[in-house]
Amino acid sequence: MLNYWKIPFSGKDLSYSVMINADFSNGILDGTNLLGAKLIHANFSGSVLRNTDFTHCDLHTVEFGEFPVVSLVDTPCGITFGHDANTFFVAGVSKCLCYANGKISKITTNCEITSIAYNLAHDALAVSTTENVSFIWLKTGEKREICKQQQKLKFSLDGQYFVTCKRKIISVWSFSGSLLFELDQYSVILFLEFSPKLDFLISCSSKQIYVWDMKERKLIKSFPNPSPIRYMAINPTHSHLLAVAGDDMIIYLWDLRTSVNFTNLTGHFEKIRQLKFSPDGSLLASASGGTRSRDNSVRVWSISNYSLYATFAGHTESVVGVDISPEGLLVSCSYDNTVRRTKIYSKRNTIAEVGPSAAINCGCWSSDGNFFAITCDDNTVTLFSAKCYQLLHTIPTNSSAYMAQFSGDCSILVAIDVSGSVFILSTKDFSLKTIVLGSQLLLLTLAVSPDGSEIFIGGPTTKVHIKDGIPKVSKGDVISYCLCYTPTGKYLLTSTVKGLQVRCNQTVKSISLSSCGNAIFSPDGKSIAVALYDHIQLFSVDLEEKQTLQGVDNSEILALAFNPSGSILVSQGRNHKICVWDVLKGVLISELSLHSGVTAFGAFSPDGQRYLSVSWDQSFTIWKVREGEEWIVIWRFSQSPGLVAKAAKIPVNKLSYNNKQLLKQYGALMVD
Repeated sequence: MLNYWKIPFSGKDLSYSVMINADFSNGILDGTNLLGAKLIHANFSGSVLRNTDFTHCDLHTVEFGEFPVVSLVDTPCGITFGHDANTFFVAGVSKCLCYANGKISKITTNCEITSIAYNLAHDALAVSTTENVSFIWLKTGEKREICKQQQKLKFSLDGQYFVTCKRKIISVWSFSGSLLFELDQYSVILFLEFSPKLDFLISCSSKQIYVWDMKERKLIKSFPNPSPIRYMAINPTHSHLLAVAGDDMIIYLWDLRTSVNFTNLTGHFEKIRQLKFSPDGSLLASASGGTRSRDNSVRVWSISNYSLYATFAGHTESVVGVDISPEGLLVSCSYDNTVRRTKIYSKRNTIAEVGPSAAINCGCWSSDGNFFAITCDDNTVTLFSAKCYQLLHTIPTNSSAYMAQFSGDCSILVAIDVSGSVFILSTKDFSLKTIVLGSQLLLLTLAVSPDGSEIFIGGPTTKVHIKDGIPKVSKGDVISYCLCYTPTGKYLLTSTVKGLQVRCNQTVKSISLSSCGNAIFSPDGKSIAVALYDHIQLFSVDLEEKQTLQGVDNSEILALAFNPSGSILVSQGRNHKICVWDVLKGVLISELSLHSGVTAFGAFSPDGQRYLSVSWDQSFTIWKVREGEEWIVIWRFSQSPGLVAKAAKIPVNKLSYNNKQLLKQYGALMVD
């Protein structure tokens, strides 16, 4: 018998030992062998277990996780996170529990609950019962029955569609509840999944996997799984990767492009009851348990090398539900009527597959900080949640999407493409209005009034004014590079090939400038910053010259952005760098080098804590802004092979795109 207290356990062989008061708290156990060990009064609070064997480990009075255990009065059957890591929903036999910021509320149903799903885009919870599917809008409490006698509900990644089944029939619905089409599997359906890009749908029977084409609405392929299927999940950022839990306690990983079972994950010794990928696709969680109660664990697997990342024990009965939040919080529910939570990683940046596939031209934030959008040469405008960086909606454009901007009240997103089309998207219900002005118009600049009622668009020879959805086209005499409003909407700034023009009601002031490019107002509307090829000139709103900021490397400056306080100005351009300026001192603070292509656009979040940079290298990056310190990467999207850096450890201005040795030095995870 061994009596341990706060002793390092990593790499230890503790098989078949008896431990009393073993303190595993706030540490990482890597390679510890606990085969057949007996733990009495063990403390796992805040700990992470990697490559640790819990086979036949006997646990007594174990504290696990850095968060309080939540007790349930109803036997759970599923769990899902809400809009943040402090909110989750647990499905019980006859009621659904909402846990938000430490408080529990109940949502009752008239019959047995079979599944639940959360829709981030609409902040709605879907509850599937043995008789129907209902939606509950969490802000208003409104509850509505959507479809009867349907089960196994799954939302699409953007939240605009959901799929259900009734024995052998698959039904695909719009979020409003309109039935779009049905598919006949000719065998009883067990599970359903949308692909992240909505190009195909996956279903399964007890032993067969089916892949359906969403556009053609027909079966593409089917193939058998080696073992009867217990659960399945598709990777949210790598749409070809499907994980299937077999009845033989093995997780089968399939490449849907080739229908090849390329590797398996083994380690559970009871039935696998649920699978869940992390939002960034880097980890897979599996929940286990059976009648003999030998396992009752959650195992987390690394997708980068297909190995065990961590094991989480503590439940005394079968674990039947698991989920991972974007912040790295894992939550699980069990037949022991408890919910347990623990931190498995700090929120980090990621490379995702869902998103643009060509050069990115523009990025913008909504003024409430809930959304950001990007425009791309692949004929798309993509709307993301700024809270968890999840894709919410994609607007297909007729040609290269050039500019986008939210209205001041955040009610609409306006985008233009180079073919002469204007796209107006409602951020409330994602309804889309398209105005086709004609392919003869080259639309380059865009400004939306604060209330969204007026839209101004400029081009080489054209001016367009859209009011209340009605366009008025007039000829312009000069090429417009930029249009923007002051926050109050009092002034409208136009940057042209000849210089600057400031309009206030019917009064117009102008100044002649050579090599005039992008121009913006300061947040207080009292100053103007304009890019004059390789340097920046600051003017008052009356166009009186105030200050000059010399550029870097004599390279052309393409984009400018003020932080909300107006103390920092960021410039981007053809030298691939992001230059951060102290406006009051007129000095360059730092240069950030991460993109490998022209950095064509950038914007601060409304609170000034984050910065969005986009590039022609098919990537965009969310940076954490730290005044007086180095900026760090929070989240990164790239279609090209790249990197996932541990954001808290890598000074960005010391980071070059291909400097792998430096990345390894800081402990970064390299992704091929």
